Amino acid sequence: MPVLQQTPVITYVANGSVKTFAYPFQILDSSDLQVYVNGLFVAYGYSVTGVGNVEGGSVVFVTAPSNGSSVRLVRETSMTRITDYVEGGSITADVLDRDFDRVVMMLQEQAALTFHENNGGNLDATNRNIVNVASPINPHDAVNKEYTDGVLPALELSSSNSAAAANNSAIAAAASADSASDSAIAASSSAMAAAASAASIALPIPIASGGTGAVTTAAARLNLGLTTAATTPLGTAANNIIQLDENAMLPAVDGRHLTNVGIVHQSVFDAAGSYVWQVPSGLPSSAVVVVEMWGAGGGGGNRLTTGNAAGGGGGAYVRFDILASKFPSGEGTFIIGAGGTRGTSGANANGGAGGATQLLVWHIPSTQVITISANGGAGGAQAAVSAEAAGGAGGVVTAGFFSIAGAAGGSVSAGNVPAAAGSGWASTGGMSRSGSGTGLGGWCLSLNNNRDTNLGNACGGAGGLNNSAQSGGDGYAVVTVYA
Repeated sequence: MPVLQQTPVITYVANGSVKTFAYPFQILDSSDLQVYVNGLFVAYGYSVTGVGNVEGGSVVFVTAPSNGSSVRLVRETSMTRITDYVEGGSITADVLDRDFDRVVMMLQEQAALTFHENNGGNLDATNRNIVNVASPINPHDAVNKEYTDGVLPALELSSSNSAAAANNSAIAAAASADSASDSAIAASSSAMAAAASAASIALPIPIASGGTGAVTTAAARLNLGLTTAATTPLGTAANNIIQLDENAMLPAVDGRHLTNVGIVHQSVFDAAGSYVWQVPSGLPSSAVVVVEMWGAGGGGGNRLTTGNAAGGGGGAYVRFDILASKFPSGEGTFIIGAGGTRGTSGANANGGAGGATQLLVWHIPSTQVITISANGGAGGAQAAVSAEAAGGAGGVVTAGFFSIAGAAGGSVSAGNVPAAAGSGWASTGGMSRSGSGTGLGGWCLSLNNNRDTNLGNACGGAGGLNNSAQSGGDGYAVVTVYA
């Protein structure tokens, strides 16, 4: 059957729970379907059904895209010949149909993914971004974001200087008004004194009766809640008004009592799932983004019958710094690893491994997805009496970054002696338990800032007897912007 008249692109807005998204067009190979989430190409984490079906199929994600995410499904047929016709060889209808279908599909894709003239004769981008635009040269050239980022700060500085000049004028006007207020108070006092003298009224006139409660300017100002000086001085001393300098900046002052200075933005992701983070707008060129990630902890082993159970390993830690203006594509997707499952209840079972916490960013020049990972810890083992139960290994470091390995989970020796879990700044392993029910280790010091046997994010789960094993803590990510 020949390919139908179809539009080979469709876009959805995810709700955070739906994992299946239909594509209503035919594809000849699963590699011809390109999946984008919030504009970033996604190469894994889903499966494709309906290959070859003329009415399309579905993309099924392992983890549902986060609420509000844009999910775009696009057919991009490879522009290559797949059939080599041999002189004198046989040609079947199926081969010809498939070749011509590929050509028609390519034409459909070109029609859907290129600009067209709208009814007004203008090029219509249909709400898509235009990328790789050169900097303007002539008056009617289009401009790109890099050019506007360079022009707008200069305009903002000019506006800031104007605001500083207006501020200084306002201060001068306030000082003049303050001086005029003194003159008015003095005149009022003189007039009241004359009136009192004429009418034998006792001075001073109380404030409750409309007076100042004083007979001198300085005392009147004090009674009325004004400063004793005629004009409040400018400067950085006590009770002075601070004035901006010629660059619209604050002068050097003691800032020990200032709060919330330095950190201008912080986002925390502490539950398993996918999250999109964008660089905040309006940051200065010196602003720095600091990304910290912890992998998820491994689950503890579960021992139903008499024996030994070990704790899961803690997740590894990764950190890197980058200028906000250099952050690839201005946004990234965090995938927070899920904590390793505890050993299956009702069975002698090892704990599951903790998932890696990842940052996916789109590198525009190379059109590639860059993935940075903080590895999760391994699950704890379980064993019979007089057999060793090894603690899960901590998440391994990530090469090329500042990275710290996760701590190993507590183990139990072949002599049925439990060993404490390792502790480290990256994360902590889960506790171990021997056949007699005793346990050692398992303090999560890194993220909770206290000794807590209820292990938190990135920490390994405790090994357990009789279905008491714990799952590992989910991964963790913190993004902090300093300016």
